[in-house]
Amino acid sequence: MHPCRDAPGSSDESGNYASAIGKTTLLVDVDDNTICSVAANENLTAPSFDEATQAAERDAYVAAGGARGLTIQQIVTDALANAEVLGAPVIADATAAISRGTNPDGTLDNRAVESTMSNLVAQMFYDVLGGGDPNFIGVQNPGGTRADFDSGDITYAEAAAVLPFANTLMTTQLTGAQVKMMLEQQWQPDPTVRRPFLALGLSDNVSYTYDESRARGDRILGVFINGMPIDPEALYTIGSGSFLIGGGDGFSVIGEGLDPTDTGRADLEAWVEWLHGKATVSPDYAKRGVPFVGETALTVGVGVNWIVGQPIDVSLTKQTLDMQALGAPANTVLNAYLGSATGPLAGTVTVVNGVAMLTLTIPAGTPTGPAYIYLVADPSGTVAIIPVTITAAPQPAPLPDKPAPLPGKPTALPKTGVARCKIAEGGNQHSLDGVHPVLGLVEDHLGVRLEDVVGDLEGIHAGRLVELAADTGAQVVEGRQAVQHLGRRVLRPGHRGCVHLGSPAARRSGRCRPPRAHPWRRASV
Repeated sequence: MHPCRDAPGSSDESGNYASAIGKTTLLVDVDDNTICSVAANENLTAPSFDEATQAAERDAYVAAGGARGLTIQQIVTDALANAEVLGAPVIADATAAISRGTNPDGTLDNRAVESTMSNLVAQMFYDVLGGGDPNFIGVQNPGGTRADFDSGDITYAEAAAVLPFANTLMTTQLTGAQVKMMLEQQWQPDPTVRRPFLALGLSDNVSYTYDESRARGDRILGVFINGMPIDPEALYTIGSGSFLIGGGDGFSVIGEGLDPTDTGRADLEAWVEWLHGKATVSPDYAKRGVPFVGETALTVGVGVNWIVGQPIDVSLTKQTLDMQALGAPANTVLNAYLGSATGPLAGTVTVVNGVAMLTLTIPAGTPTGPAYIYLVADPSGTVAIIPVTITAAPQPAPLPDKPAPLPGKPTALPKTGVARCKIAEGGNQHSLDGVHPVLGLVEDHLGVRLEDVVGDLEGIHAGRLVELAADTGAQVVEGRQAVQHLGRRVLRPGHRGCVHLGSPAARRSGRCRPPRAHPWRRASV
């Protein structure tokens, strides 16, 4: 065994944007000229973000190389001059600036927010690789988007500056659950890195909502493809550059996809051809992802408060309803629609600094069950779809049941005497045997014998006896009126009568004794 064959070592990138020149020492097998290992890596110039210093350092290194250094410098100079010629042709036109994400100070390359440029590149992947599949998803990592378009002519050189890494176009297949995890991985596994959140660019058939206050891995609330909720079990084809399809930038779940396929086509070639075919491109200010917090179990007629576009205090992305890119308009209104983006209006609110505090009330007559609320921001056209469950309005407490109807034919009590009463007008006497049926009817209705409740009924006026029956147990107004109505049938207004249910002597006398006090007013059942 050759002593160098299993020696450790690796080669590292010296930097980016020509900030350093790397020197790598290799251990080579002289017998077959194969590389055994990397013996050492070092940067010959200190990294600097001062372009003038970098240029001076490079020039000094080239000069130190003597004739060989000068030859290399000439090759580079000629290549740059040739690139200016090749990059000059205009391939398309931009109706307005299309850019990477803006920082709070107005500078570009904010990778923690969506951008019109990354979404445009993702749309190119959708159009070029999708093959007409409406559920195909174009994806672009923000680190792979390196330049911007001004309004007006787009040259070949400007297009090349956007995608400078010569990735090849690839596809892979992910389940709906993996697509959700792909979006979850925008929050990088290590939150202490320089860029703890990387906002993916997505084709315009994709939208999602998220709540950053939730636990890592559970922040995506819903994902929609062409307005339909993603199926966790179904397979979706993803298209992007080879770097991202391989799981780069921390998006490991993409690297786990099924049937990864490399087209062998360079992304720059496809990008330039796509732009040329479009001739004119415009920025799309509609966001794919929207922060959302709110109760989704809704009741007809009961208002709920939703917060849309509000980043949490410790947010790693600071995104709102507004696209953070050059020329993006500030949204002014958010409308909520039932069932679709053109359905019945369920609420509207003013948007302030990209945030909407919406009070939503489901109108009467809305069908109950699962439904969707479409939140549409104006003027950007951003649409966020919120799955909800609608229940019917609470019903008022039912009224007490009415008492059982009085029987059609009352059952009379056994006769205990005949009430003889003196009629006020004319001095005639009249026998009112009909009082007994009234008593039987009242007792049947109340379910109690009045004598058991009141005691001695002798001498009570018949009219008060009826009133007693009502007060004793007929709590419902209708019941009292029915009892009083029956009483009036026996004792007409203008008559003065009394009931004798006492001794035989009292019955024989035929005289009405004055009523005496009884506890009937306080009687209850």
